[in-house]
Parts: sequence; C-alpha cells; structure tokens
Amino acid sequence: MNNLNTFGERLKNIRKAKDLTQKELADAVDIDQSSISYFERNKKKPDMDTLKKIADILNVSADYLLLRTNSPVDYSPEQSHLIKKLNANPFITPEELKENYRFVIEGREATTEEIEEAIRYVRIQRMMKEKDK
Repeated sequence: MNNLNTFGERLKNIRKAKDLTQKELADAVDIDQSSISYFERNKKKPDMDTLKKIADILNVSADYLLLRTNSPVDYSPEQSHLIKKLNANPFITPEELKENYRFVIEGREATTEEIEEAIRYVRIQRMMKEKDK
C-alpha cells in the first residue's frame, strides 16, 4: 500500500478508492476543484467545516484524514461491542456481516452478493486443498 503519511496522500487515496474525480468531490463539498488539488498536494488545509464535509462524503473519520488514527472508520460503542463479539466467536453470516460491519474491498463497501462470493471462493479454495491432500 502507498505511504499515507500526509493529509493530502490520505485524501487522494480515499478519493480515488471511492472512484471520484477531484471535480466530483469538489462539487459535492461545494468548493472549487483547485482547492481539492491544493489539499492533495499539501499546499493548503481545509477549514473545519470543509474537513467535516469531506469526511462525511468520503465516509471516513476526520481523525483518519488528520493522521490521528490509522483506522479510516470510527466505530460506535455498539459496533465496537459487535467487533468484540465477532472476535470471541468468529462465526457470522453474510447478512450479519453486511448489517453490522463495513466490509470494504479496494475502497468500496461490498454488497451482500460480493460477501457471499468471497465466502464461496474461500470454500472452493479449502475444497481444492483438501482434494490435493
């Protein structure tokens, strides 16, 4: 993965992962495209309101963009509880996964169908390994 050691690098990485152009993000935030360019090149920093809008639109925590955490998502107390529960009992259905967690692949949230496909893939890989024994 890229070094994401600056606000601009993280912003650019998340924007691209969400398949947004600078112009699309700028329009959504209601600022000029040149501002996004300046942010990504670490030439300027957004004001607090702009930062909040960017974080909301990109569905990441502002703390992640500000390098205060390496986790792009803030979990609610309920979500943290579910994560602990999952760690204690790692069996979960695709529906529970989709409902309670953000399952992200290449910067995009996976659909229930993609989660089920990933599970099928793992099962096939396991069957192939068993077959080879």
